[in-house]
Amino acid sequence: MIRNLFTHFGLTLRLTFDRKVNFWLKVTIPLMLLGYFLVPSANNIVPFAGRIDDAILAIVGGWVFVAAAPVDRVEYHRRSMRQRKGQAAPSTTPAIPLDSLRYPSESRDLALGFGISCLLLALFGYAAGMLMALLILAALINTRLSRARTLANAIEVSEAQFPELNRAFEAARLRLPDVDVHLLVTQNPVMNAYTFGMEAPYTLVLTSGLVEKTNLEEIQAVIGHELGHILFGHTRLINLMGGMPSLLQLIYMRWSRSCEYTCDAVALKACGNRVQPVVTLLLKLTSGLKDVPVDLDSFLAQIEAQGTKRTAHAAEWFSTHPFINHRIRRLIELARSSQEDAPEMTSPTR
Repeated sequence: MIRNLFTHFGLTLRLTFDRKVNFWLKVTIPLMLLGYFLVPSANNIVPFAGRIDDAILAIVGGWVFVAAAPVDRVEYHRRSMRQRKGQAAPSTTPAIPLDSLRYPSESRDLALGFGISCLLLALFGYAAGMLMALLILAALINTRLSRARTLANAIEVSEAQFPELNRAFEAARLRLPDVDVHLLVTQNPVMNAYTFGMEAPYTLVLTSGLVEKTNLEEIQAVIGHELGHILFGHTRLINLMGGMPSLLQLIYMRWSRSCEYTCDAVALKACGNRVQPVVTLLLKLTSGLKDVPVDLDSFLAQIEAQGTKRTAHAAEWFSTHPFINHRIRRLIELARSSQEDAPEMTSPTR
């Protein structure tokens, strides 16, 4: 654990001095942390309590910074750090660039949520900071326990077990940067997929309900989407936020929706820019049906009709995921206007 913290600090420091990382990103998050640290803690009757929550927030701030930084620069510095330890050779450019797939407002939404969190913690004093530290510690422990429970109650996908799923898994990974992930299938009738883990190897779980109601191309799409959460650093932060109070989770909902748009673009890339399996996957998720004989033109007309309703957009503010119709509309726009390696990002009304 201590070694991982030193690695985390080293990566954050390297990115801070990297000229290719956006200047305003390098300034914004450190300024937020500095402002929080300079605010005196009221009623600090427990010795060193204020310093403990400062240290925890600094670590989380580093994770936020790394998640918001360009993926290619993060990967470059990770490779360089491993090379210094004799583990791997550095790469000057990533084999598969991903930063063009990031939703335009994702980093901004994350920085905004983090800034509001710092403000609230400063207003409520060290007691709120200590509570946050305890919740983060609980989230870290729960992540490890969840992985242990999942491994004990699920079947890992491999060439010997679920070979067809393994082929879909490898096909999705072929178009994305390499990452150490264990793919598992667990018994659950609800159609779902999720990832967890604070560091590699990460765990990607497919429920039996999802596997039974989707074909291999759609499985490839959902695997690509979940790999996107890992590659862009979402998984670590989402795991931490799982134990936080509802108010803090609400602050990050806009960022969460941006993450989903980003990972939809990754899913599209994992499928070779074929939009059909990604769209049918989303339609199956929203309908719960194995077969979805939906006329796409009629569904797009439904989307356009709903797009004029302000209440629909307001309702989405309180959701961690964008509404399916918005996601499908954006996917179709990406597929029509983008090349596979450098899709043009469009920003639908949210």
